[in-house]
Amino acid sequence: KGIELLKKEHIPFYVLMTPYLDNLNEFILDLEEILKRYPMINTLTINTPMNTDFSWMLPGKKFAKLIYESLQVGRKYKVQIESAASLVLFSLSKEVLRISPCVLSNTEVLASVSPEGKISYCSQNWETDSVKISKGLTDQPFKLKNTKDNSCSKCPAEFLCGGRCFINCKIKTEKDSNRCEFFINFLKIILDNVEDINKLNIKNEFNNFYNYHG
Repeated sequence: KGIELLKKEHIPFYVLMTPYLDNLNEFILDLEEILKRYPMINTLTINTPMNTDFSWMLPGKKFAKLIYESLQVGRKYKVQIESAASLVLFSLSKEVLRISPCVLSNTEVLASVSPEGKISYCSQNWETDSVKISKGLTDQPFKLKNTKDNSCSKCPAEFLCGGRCFINCKIKTEKDSNRCEFFINFLKIILDNVEDINKLNIKNEFNNFYNYHG
């Protein structure tokens, strides 16, 4: 009823769904029911649940499968689905190599700016990892941090994830295995479901996925 009232008054609205371990089995059915019941929805965002240390909460392989199935449902109802996979699909379609975890491309950065003039590498948090900009944002170059380690260079999804989360790096020494598994498995799903891989014109690094996995 609330969504119908917003639509009637021409008020823009967005829908956010968050999957958790205890609702994974019902998530796709719930998503389809929502899109079926409210055809006025144009965009729906699937949130990535995180722990307090900014590590991903869901097992990466299951989350990748869930996101892919959600995209199929969105396509069925002509609804745009925004998710952790959005930047992956952007990278593949535009042939953009992501060199940092919070970038749209090599030159566009997602970041947070505080009222005090602090700018953070993290798009969600500026208190944990920030630098002070005293005379305006253009006076100090905003250089991207490299959060990759040696194992990243052997990963087929290296240029899709862009490296470890900035905030998570400050809190934990080990990599976020759930996040890594998501990007690797989502890439595999995409490649497994493309009729002709050459139509994507993807970089050679991505075409070597199967050779890497054997």
